[in-house]
Amino acid sequence: MVVVTSRSPRSVVNPSTHSSQEDPMTRTIRRVVPIALTVLALVGVAVPAAFAQSSSNVSGQLYDTTTATNDVALAIGTNATASIGSIALANTQFSGTAVAITTADNSVGLAIGTGAAARLGGIAATNASVSGSVTSTTTLHNDVALAIGTNARASIGGVDVENSRVSGSVVDVTTAVNSVALSIGTGANAHIGGTLIR
Repeated sequence: MVVVTSRSPRSVVNPSTHSSQEDPMTRTIRRVVPIALTVLALVGVAVPAAFAQSSSNVSGQLYDTTTATNDVALAIGTNATASIGSIALANTQFSGTAVAITTADNSVGLAIGTGAAARLGGIAATNASVSGSVTSTTTLHNDVALAIGTNARASIGGVDVENSRVSGSVVDVTTAVNSVALSIGTGANAHIGGTLIR
């Protein structure tokens, strides 16, 4: 007895016409968007988060060296912050040396929420007093920083100082290739490199 089974033909993708013609930025976005949408569906767009206002006093040296490849930083909530690398000083008195060195390839920072801020590399100071030396070196290829929310910010590299006192030296070196900083919201502020003092 002979049993014959038939299979439906499988679709064949010609590799020479599919992935090889797709630019790296499109490939990165195509990989990350489904993940982000899945997380949004599981967690919900509005996730309550309660953070107490804290105050820190730091002196000395802060060094951050981050190397990221094919990574996603996702923060959803009222005070959301999604960052890859970087140094953030909030409600802090800092004196000394702060150095942030970030290298990222095919990575995404996504923050959705009231105080959303997606950051890839760089140094940010909010409601802080900083004295000394601040240095940010960021090198990115095919990366996306996306912030959606009321106070949304999306930054790639750079030094961002808001409502803070800074005395000393500030150095920023940002190299970005095929990268996007996109911010949608009431206080939208997207930047690649540079020093922002507000």
